Amino acid sequence: MTFKIEMKNLMNFFARRKWILLLTTVITAIVFAGVMHFSSTTKDEPTNTEEKAKVDQYYSYFTFIAENPINGNNMMSISTMKSALTTERNLKELNEAGFTLDQKDLNYTMNLFTNGESGETIYLIIRNTSEENVKTAINYYYNLLVNKNSEYFSQKNMYYLSQPSDPSLELPVKAYYTSTDNNLFEAATASKKPIVKKDSQLTTNILYGIGIGLILGFILAFVRDTTDKKIHGTSYIYPLFKDQPMELIDLTFENNQVSSKKINMLLNADSERDLVISETESTWINTIKETAQADIAIKEVSPLSIKAIDQVYILVQKHLTTSKWLHEQIVLLSDTTIPVSIIFVDK
Repeated sequence: MTFKIEMKNLMNFFARRKWILLLTTVITAIVFAGVMHFSSTTKDEPTNTEEKAKVDQYYSYFTFIAENPINGNNMMSISTMKSALTTERNLKELNEAGFTLDQKDLNYTMNLFTNGESGETIYLIIRNTSEENVKTAINYYYNLLVNKNSEYFSQKNMYYLSQPSDPSLELPVKAYYTSTDNNLFEAATASKKPIVKKDSQLTTNILYGIGIGLILGFILAFVRDTTDKKIHGTSYIYPLFKDQPMELIDLTFENNQVSSKKINMLLNADSERDLVISETESTWINTIKETAQADIAIKEVSPLSIKAIDQVYILVQKHLTTSKWLHEQIVLLSDTTIPVSIIFVDK
């Protein structure tokens, strides 16, 4: 059966499928909020451990400006500078000074960064979980640059703006920076990120769940309607007789009392012999028997039932009559010359 929702029947569609929509929305919202809550709780544990590991490190730094003696421009290529300060020679001299580490450790330990507040000033920063190792490394690099004991810096004009700072658990974070290792600032900037309260997050998850539930509910309601054999609106009827000279009388938007009067007027309007066909016995059929002059046929028409009949009315009851039954009656009557009308009423 072709499914189609006309605008005038849209509210009827939601009304008859309201429980599917409601239950799907509520269940989805609860499940989604629960899954997201436990998922976020699980993720918090390793994150807290990671942040604690980053905070429990010592930091020390000093600042300098490196100038190109040829054109007087300040050197700002911190990646090139880091490469020049993390050579095998630097690694060997640090190990000889008592700081045992490999090349990977050295790349992690020593970094350079700049920030927007201090212009072209370069920060050389050392980080390590050992306060003594931090002291050893920061003094090594400070003396290395002051004495120009580096091939890259030996021909540069060097200006030192600060002495090595005392090792501290607080990282010197600036408002804006570029760094040879942006992960260096994760631990410090994490505390500046807005904290989302759990109750606020729960509300957000519930709202997302409601949205997803409404979508799923609408899909389920759509599927249920496409597999439903009962007739719920005129859109279910029109495709069944579109090629037949039949009339549809829609009384579903009238109350039952008004509908009953209109049916009586149709059946008693003239001296013609009318036949009313219905799939089942119902209150409507009983009312017609009591108030109208018409023959009644239940289940289906037959050659005998339409003998000497001038007009046939097929009674279709909303939410009760099946499209299969209606289709069969239309097919049976299509070979006759008897006028046929379909009366569509509420159940």
